[in-house]
Amino acid sequence: LKLVLELKAENERLRAELEILKRKQVRSTAPFSRNTPKKNPSPPGRKPGVGQFTFRTSPERSSITNTVDVPAPESCPKCAGPLSPFKTEFAFITDLPEIKPSITEYRVRVNRCPTCKQDFRGVHPSVASNQRGATAHRLGPRALAAGHALQYDFGITARKVPGVLKMLTQLEVTQSALTQQALKHGANPAGVIHKKYETLRASVRTANMVNTDDTGWRINGANAFLMAFKTNSSVVYQIRAQHRSVDVLEVIPADFAGVLVTDRFVTYDAKVFQAVKQHKCVSHILKNLRDLLEKPQRGRSHEFLRKLRAVFKKALRLHQRFDLGLLEKAVFEREGRAVKRRLDRLLAPRLLSNKNNARMLRELAWHHARGSLLRFLDDPNVSPTNNAAERALRPAVIARKLSAGSKSERGALAFSSFKSVIETGKLSGVSGFKTLLGVYEDKR
Repeated sequence: LKLVLELKAENERLRAELEILKRKQVRSTAPFSRNTPKKNPSPPGRKPGVGQFTFRTSPERSSITNTVDVPAPESCPKCAGPLSPFKTEFAFITDLPEIKPSITEYRVRVNRCPTCKQDFRGVHPSVASNQRGATAHRLGPRALAAGHALQYDFGITARKVPGVLKMLTQLEVTQSALTQQALKHGANPAGVIHKKYETLRASVRTANMVNTDDTGWRINGANAFLMAFKTNSSVVYQIRAQHRSVDVLEVIPADFAGVLVTDRFVTYDAKVFQAVKQHKCVSHILKNLRDLLEKPQRGRSHEFLRKLRAVFKKALRLHQRFDLGLLEKAVFEREGRAVKRRLDRLLAPRLLSNKNNARMLRELAWHHARGSLLRFLDDPNVSPTNNAAERALRPAVIARKLSAGSKSERGALAFSSFKSVIETGKLSGVSGFKTLLGVYEDKR
């Protein structure tokens, strides 16, 4: 009778979850709304005492471009008596200047040889050799960098970029012109952005550690995958129709000498990556354990999961304390060996009655035998989680919400090229506009 009641309760719970999932399939007015608001939500804004609370500071004297003297009254409005100088107050207004496009005319001389009957055209570093006829009027590097930064850095859709440029700079340019330039420089093997992108891809292959993760994408309405490869000095994106081992091999070779930090996706378990040192994200493991602990289980099934969770949390705290300089290396190594022995005992081969626990045991034991679970205790330079790759995916996810992916394979390649170059520049504190401007000006 007790078992029947438990099964009925489980049935009701599953029916309720099914109903919630059915409702979520219907597009709602607020797609990002949380289903159950908090009873006591935190107030908006920063917490008291956290951050810097100041008014807008006065500008530097060297940055002031215009000065206006505002005279005071000469006589008192009340008694009509004369007024004497007392003090000078300063007020400032910072505004955008009226920007007009800069158009340079190049008068390219062409001379003809009377003997050979050939024309010889003048050469200038800012004028392309084929810039003539219908293509004589082209955009300069600042205009290209601004337009492409608005789209690939700030996430403004390609259709709205011309309007923003016209509003701020009075530059009139069509959407197709910017798109053609993006495909020319980002998807063409001879393009300057694409060449920079290939250089970044090559640098990943020689990195000491790479964090990688993926998310969904669309190419002309079809499902695809966007992969991110994050190192200490670069970010590389790659869009492919599938997420297979051959796709990962394009960036991570089979003889990769560094450490590959990933989640537990099956692609990274392929035989071709057996020689690659890997580390599995501890945060993903803790999330899986939390999901299993939320399921109703009988007997001592929860005890195994709780012990596993305690070991991984202790390992994380140990690495964090060492990273903050709170532990000496000898203590870190000694306690790390104790944690690994504890995990060895928990993942020892044995039979478990719960199918979910047995599957978790087999999977974690397989990774642990290859040293992929606690590698950060052997090498503190290895990141225990894959948060770096997930943070690298955030800008791409925002772009996906606005653009719904790419319309073509070339568009996907251009997005990967521009986004990789921009996000890599940000690692050095350089804005996307300045990064693209530097690449375009180097071309000249």
